[in-house]
Amino acid sequence: MCCSGLASGLQSKCLLLKELDVSNNDLKDSGVKLLCEGLRSPHCTLETLSLSGCLITKEGCADLVSSLKLNPSHLKKLDLSYNHLEECGVKHFSAGQKDLQLALQTLTIEPSGSQFLKPDACELMLDPNSTHKNLILSDNNRKVTVGGEQQPYPDHPERFDVLEQLLCTDGLTGRCYWEVEWRGRVDIAVTYRRIERKGENDDCRLGKNDESWSLLCSDDGHSGLHKNEMASIYGAPSNRVGVYLDWPGGILSFFAVSPGKINHLHTFHAKFTEPVYPAFRITTEPKVYIQNDLQGRRTWPSTHSGAYTRHRNSCMSTEQTVCTIELKKDIFMTASRQFKPNLFISGSQPDRAFSQSVLQGL
Repeated sequence: MCCSGLASGLQSKCLLLKELDVSNNDLKDSGVKLLCEGLRSPHCTLETLSLSGCLITKEGCADLVSSLKLNPSHLKKLDLSYNHLEECGVKHFSAGQKDLQLALQTLTIEPSGSQFLKPDACELMLDPNSTHKNLILSDNNRKVTVGGEQQPYPDHPERFDVLEQLLCTDGLTGRCYWEVEWRGRVDIAVTYRRIERKGENDDCRLGKNDESWSLLCSDDGHSGLHKNEMASIYGAPSNRVGVYLDWPGGILSFFAVSPGKINHLHTFHAKFTEPVYPAFRITTEPKVYIQNDLQGRRTWPSTHSGAYTRHRNSCMSTEQTVCTIELKKDIFMTASRQFKPNLFISGSQPDRAFSQSVLQGL
């Protein structure tokens, strides 16, 4: 979303924009900050602003309140529902309400927080026919663990024979949400059913081709992977991940979830042409650490330039990680939300060139 372009439009003397709806775009607080530059302008004539589902937190609320205090005369309707405002963010508006009430007639902030996905929740089952023989299924095919020895699964043309991967049984084409709890080093993905199953090249590996989209998860953090292009994700890792698929809208979003809290991790945008199957990969390489003989402390090795750092008076040891993936029934999210991004611009002097320039920035 080109927030700087929208801000320029709000400051224009000619456009006279009256309504702006950018709901369900990942503006975040940084995008709101840019948008506020336009809201502060004396030339801003905006009456209706919809920022529903834009991943805004209390910091974004503070910027909005500050901007509206400087230019309170026009905005009459503000929608901040389906954001993560927290109590602190709501207090920003409560504290500034006396300054805003003459112009602002409608302020929508509920629902807020992490409660917006459960009606789209779907129950998934892992597919035994696709499961690599090193993986053990349990809990009615809702949990998978790395086994110590190969399982006696029958040969099947859809079984992964080298990579420790598996799919779920059902392909998805609607709006669906599910949650996964993981340990170790795993990939949480969706893929077309036609992904290659035999071998270990990029055509088989989740996220390394144009048929699959993957979130890489480990104690070191998260990364997005599609067509072998890696997207870094900053922040602490979460051992519970929510996945939201809007197949018609071409959106696949991943969230770090916990009771009462949700943080956006990454979103893929794609034009899906076939049903997609939730899929998983488990990496079973052992962890390697350095045991310092003198102080009894573990020091994780540096892997820069592909080499481990060696220390005097230390020895190398390995530790096998227990890797599991479990599809959860106790979904944390508890209310509905549609993720399809909006862009609606209306004004008394409509400008096609401006609208096109903003669309090109999406």
